[in-house]
Amino acid sequence: LEAASQVRLREIPASIDRADGDLHPRGNPHLHLDPRNLPPAASEMAARLAILDPERGEVYRRRADDFATRWHRAVAEWERRAQPLQGLRVVVDHQQWAYLLAWLEMQRVAALEPKPGLPPSPGYLAELKASLSAQPADLLLRADRHESRAAEWLLAQVTLPEAVLPYTVEADAGGEALFGLFDRLVAGLLEAIQ
Repeated sequence: LEAASQVRLREIPASIDRADGDLHPRGNPHLHLDPRNLPPAASEMAARLAILDPERGEVYRRRADDFATRWHRAVAEWERRAQPLQGLRVVVDHQQWAYLLAWLEMQRVAALEPKPGLPPSPGYLAELKASLSAQPADLLLRADRHESRAAEWLLAQVTLPEAVLPYTVEADAGGEALFGLFDRLVAGLLEAIQ
């Protein structure tokens, strides 16, 4: 089962050329950062498990329905809390944030990477600084596990709040880890702009 087959992917390149960076031919794979994408994937997973294990098929369907009910309720609450984020102009470290920004109606105005997966050169960072001096952003968003040197340099050059957040769940986080991830994302973004 490929979860991406259950949702509309973003950033599908018109053509693939390695000179354009680390592009994903079928689109941006970080679809889990828009919580609206997860119930369709969970439903399809339950249906597939029911085919493989028909004796427990009803259990899989019931659990997927329970997840969807709890998830939709949580998404509504995250969206309510995240309203102050709408319209924010954001600099990102990498393209994994595309789905999160779209869900929260935030605008990506720049990236620390000149092309996906490529580290920034000093010249690129200087151009980014000049661009942000002319048209300031509201926030720098980066993943807690990514290289921070370019972000640190930029933050020393321009006044910009930073949100350093997880972009996925921890392997040992437990059964409610996915809910916790979105709790942390929304809370961390709101805290950064206070």
